[in-house]
Amino acid sequence: MAIDKTRYPSDWAAISKRIRFERAGNQCEWCGVRNHIWVYRKRGTAEYLVQVGDEIHTLDGRPIRVSELPDGYRYNSPTYIVLTVAHLGAPRDDGAPGDKRDKMDCRDENLAALCQRCHLLYDIDERVVSRRGTMIRKRRALALARGQRTLFEVGS
Repeated sequence: MAIDKTRYPSDWAAISKRIRFERAGNQCEWCGVRNHIWVYRKRGTAEYLVQVGDEIHTLDGRPIRVSELPDGYRYNSPTYIVLTVAHLGAPRDDGAPGDKRDKMDCRDENLAALCQRCHLLYDIDERVVSRRGTMIRKRRALALARGQRTLFEVGS
């Protein structure tokens, strides 16, 4: 999903890069997965195996075959890790609550470098509400396109 750059400070690219590379060491601050690698995730957990070329390795570097993936890992569907910077909505120094939708709030304690899994899980409540609204709008538009009338139509 593309970001609305007008909601972010003009130096967002530099802020994001500093958080991801300098502070987080180019890995997710919550689960520890490295940026720009292929991994096999274990369903329902933060566990993963790393794909190196055509081989899969455990975190300690031991190679394993795809046919030997332990139960729960996604077969034939590795994920490419891309770190992003999340706004956490951390409280302010004066005790005022933070707002994770305020993209101009770029205090270090309000930002975290996260992989897509951790970022999605952090924003899941908002994504569910947004998805529900999108589904309702699409269903309504489809019904109207098929000729269904609304309960209260203006001018009828």
